[in-house]
Amino acid sequence: MAVFQFGHNDQKLPHLLADQAYPDNLRRFVEEIRRTGADPVLLAPLGRNIWSRDGRYLDLLKEHAQAVGQVAEKEQVPWIDLHGFSVDFICKKGMERARGYFHPGDYTHTNEYGACVFGEYMAERLAELFPETLRARKAAVEFLPPDGLWERLEPERQRSAVGSRNLPASQRERFDSMEKSTAELLRVIEEAGKTGGNRKSL
Repeated sequence: MAVFQFGHNDQKLPHLLADQAYPDNLRRFVEEIRRTGADPVLLAPLGRNIWSRDGRYLDLLKEHAQAVGQVAEKEQVPWIDLHGFSVDFICKKGMERARGYFHPGDYTHTNEYGACVFGEYMAERLAELFPETLRARKAAVEFLPPDGLWERLEPERQRSAVGSRNLPASQRERFDSMEKSTAELLRVIEEAGKTGGNRKSL
């Protein structure tokens, strides 16, 4: 099987919005994987831990997740709704508690705690989809982040940031740097939507 996921960077580019070339790319990957003899499995993008100033969760990847489900249905391939699961998880935890499952200062990329939670969910879904290949798993051990995790790791994050500034511009991942600033991320996504013509103001 070949599990693949896109969306977090696609949404920052007008031509890769959910109603533009994004689903076309998913279909192309499905076709290429099938030609190798493997079974493609689509994975909806993980939700971001981003909230509005008045406390509303901002589901920035909802349209891309819906596109994944539509492509899966049309191409008759299995898919895992990691988006729905992760958004429910984040909303139940709330913004502050959910931060403990992401890297300090980052609202998209999970740390080890988040990897365990969302990896466990994916493993369970894959075992359901491919019972002859994947055996049933034992119940997971609860792995909870300590209170104030971001604050504890802040000195290390600052040292890493200083080191990254010394790298040549060609070695920096521009999209990843956006994940450290919700204001910048929202600006880029909104601008892509205006250019692509399918997103209202956030």
